[in-house]
Amino acid sequence: DDWLTTLNLPTSLVFLTCVPPHNSVEKKLLFRQHWQLVCHKNDLPDIGDFMTLDIVGERALIIRETADRVRAFHNLCRHRGSRLVVGERGNCKNVITCPFHAWVYNLDGTLRGPSRSETFPLIDRNEWGLKPIELDKFMGFYFVRFQPSNHPKASDILQRHKDKFELYHTDNIISASKISLSLIFSSKRRRLFS
Repeated sequence: DDWLTTLNLPTSLVFLTCVPPHNSVEKKLLFRQHWQLVCHKNDLPDIGDFMTLDIVGERALIIRETADRVRAFHNLCRHRGSRLVVGERGNCKNVITCPFHAWVYNLDGTLRGPSRSETFPLIDRNEWGLKPIELDKFMGFYFVRFQPSNHPKASDILQRHKDKFELYHTDNIISASKISLSLIFSSKRRRLFS
């Protein structure tokens, strides 16, 4: 029943995932300026596949733009700040469409066009594109960082553990089912910290 030891994760990672942040300093220094694990490359097999991460008031959207490129953006429409995609995962086909006012974005984050474009002045589609988030990849895993910092990239931090990752062939793992870490950790948090 000791789920913490069966995960074989660093205690600091589990602690940060299980304990909700309580103040603005923790939110900024621990969560916004440090790397957060979002998904594995095989969670995004097809063009338009996406994963989201909501943490400490930030919303990330990680999406496969092309067969060779994954991008990360704030999951917010540039028009009114509405959440662009709902749910932890899905597929946007060829475009991302805001459910609020139907602004449409290409998978590379550029604005394709606002709905009823005749009611807007000429808009620079690059300037009004989605705001990118820093993205890094290590041994198949994607990490995001919401705010810049002096901390090294996740791949640089984890490089010293590369031999351990290679033992498990993490670059090529395939998910056997769709699980939600947020559901796992929220239910375990109650038992661990109550």
